[in-house]
Amino acid sequence: QPDAPPDDPRWGFALIDPSGEPKPLFEVIAGLETSGAADGLYFPTVEYARYSGVWTFGALGADIGWVQDSRVAFDFVGSDIALLLRRDDYLAFLYPTIDGSPPNATPRDPDGRGFIALRSADLTPSLDLIPVARGLPSGAHTLEIVADRGWDRWALAGFAVSSGDLTAPYNRQIDAAILTSVLAFAAVIVSAIQIDWRPLGMRFSGLWNSISAAGQLGISFITSAALMLGMLLTWREPIPSIFTREPVQLGLALVTAGVIYLQPHVLVVVLAAIVLFWIVYHRLDYGLMLALFYAPFFLFPVELAHFAFPMAELVILITAAAAVLRGLVVWGRIRQTSVSGFLPSVRLSAIDLGFLGWIAISLVSISWASQHAPALTELRTLIIEPALFYAIFRLLPRGTHTDLRLVDSLIASGALVAVIGLVMYANGQGIITAEGGSGRLASVYGSPNNVGLILGRCIPFALAFTLVGLDRRRRLIAGMALIPMAAALLLSQSAGALFIGVPVSVGSVILLVYRRRALVPLLGLAAVSAALLVAALQSARFERLLDFAQGTTFFRIRVWASALQAIRDHPVTGLGLDQFLYAFQGRYMMPDAWQEPGLSHPHNFILDIWTRLGLFGLAVFAWMQFAFWRSIRRAYLNARSQPLAYTIIIGTMGSMINLLAHGLVDNSLFVTDLAFVFAFLMGIVARQTSLFTDSTSDVT
Repeated sequence: QPDAPPDDPRWGFALIDPSGEPKPLFEVIAGLETSGAADGLYFPTVEYARYSGVWTFGALGADIGWVQDSRVAFDFVGSDIALLLRRDDYLAFLYPTIDGSPPNATPRDPDGRGFIALRSADLTPSLDLIPVARGLPSGAHTLEIVADRGWDRWALAGFAVSSGDLTAPYNRQIDAAILTSVLAFAAVIVSAIQIDWRPLGMRFSGLWNSISAAGQLGISFITSAALMLGMLLTWREPIPSIFTREPVQLGLALVTAGVIYLQPHVLVVVLAAIVLFWIVYHRLDYGLMLALFYAPFFLFPVELAHFAFPMAELVILITAAAAVLRGLVVWGRIRQTSVSGFLPSVRLSAIDLGFLGWIAISLVSISWASQHAPALTELRTLIIEPALFYAIFRLLPRGTHTDLRLVDSLIASGALVAVIGLVMYANGQGIITAEGGSGRLASVYGSPNNVGLILGRCIPFALAFTLVGLDRRRRLIAGMALIPMAAALLLSQSAGALFIGVPVSVGSVILLVYRRRALVPLLGLAAVSAALLVAALQSARFERLLDFAQGTTFFRIRVWASALQAIRDHPVTGLGLDQFLYAFQGRYMMPDAWQEPGLSHPHNFILDIWTRLGLFGLAVFAWMQFAFWRSIRRAYLNARSQPLAYTIIIGTMGSMINLLAHGLVDNSLFVTDLAFVFAFLMGIVARQTSLFTDSTSDVT
């Protein structure tokens, strides 16, 4: 009733008349039965919620009981329902149903039940609104929840009901505003085309003339600084001739990089970085060699002040800076010539276009990543920096000897990882205890599987140099490198490497080297592999390898199922760079796979790329693979008369086959060393064609 005289018009809206009697509308409304909660956010103790079993209620909401009999039914009217949950680093699940059926907005376990994980995405306390069902038929529904663990956490903080997308009217207004802005921008462009801009150019010319001589001199000095610095770096007369020799330059590069890695003092590190920059400026391939060599040691970063960077990252950034400076110097020299047609034109290959698309998709994926900090870190370390490696490698003058230096660096890095791992293993260090107490060699990594991954990339090159008839010294060195790598691979006990990646890549190298004469070696390889498999299945480490109900294989199947559910929810965009760990922990981890909650990737290269970069990222990778195999097949057929190039091509093919084969059950691209090796393999093939129509434009 309004606080107004009886003749006030506001009484027309009252449900009770001035005499206190209810009006007919009041009686109609009072007669309506509320069958459930409508649009809104409701506290757990609302009258529409019915609890059974042990629960505790308080200001925080409802707490699950410890006797494992906690259930709740919630009646609502609407098309969407969500739960406001208090999540943290603990293991518990809710199993919801809508009208007795699994909900459509939650993951499902292998039995088809919908589930909600109460472990938070980043393992910190959070209050999250978790969708349970969307797009239900209009009318009354009942949400029923069975709790599995989670007591003393006050997990249930509320129910949220919606009759649809309540933001739709506002989104339509926003869309209309965006469309208006686009049309206005198009109108501005069309109008700008019609304007004569020459008077404005004359004004800018007059502005330049109005600048004082000192100002013009300052601008000219800034624009010429890069050229001057380049000339100083390339001025060789005052330098003793011994320092211009290739072995000495390479030795200096190794020494200065080693000084940076050992970090004796910040001033010494800075001085060593300057010297390394000077060396790399003259020899960009040395920078790439060092980046590839140090790539496996990313868990042992260089500490600078309050920051820590992997050595490979520092080296590639120094190399990129040197390459940019050399490019500016070359450009300045070209601009000083009187022949305008001397400027070269760029001719991008299919792999070049693929890398550009790879970078573009990665940049765009940041916009839909829920955890931006790890996404930006992965963008820098696993996308941008390997792309810089590829770009610089692509700019180097074409030649087998440059490729050979980088192959040697990769083999040396793999051999060093193996030797370090063997020494640590002999001293009882760097060992991961696996099933049955078996000790697995981890070397410089946190997981023995990483040892299998990097050695699987290196072994095909070493094997190719051992099998192809090159000079005796090189074959001997490659064979000697194979020994510690094979020993470390066996001790790593990586199933993916021992039974899939390495056998497939080794068999491919044998087939590529011997062609029609490969039958006998391949039969021998198959016999040895079968014998090792039979023996391995008797060991404690691998006895459950073919058991799909428990052990490693079981967890692989479960993580694949989780990845497929994530793809079902985000088929086009995926989750974003380095988001799988958070989505897996907070949403997609199967309840019966709780023993391995910290999986950061789906252990399959197709699922991995799809969850990180979406459908378009997977399409770009497929394009790059198509371009890679089309180009390298042609190079393989044409290089038989050039033993060195032929061997490098065979090693490259074997290494890429390892990437794909081992990547079916493990990581493939998204680790620092694997990302650099992928860029290296792609670069070898892309360098079969020149990047410029004029070879004199190379920055080296």
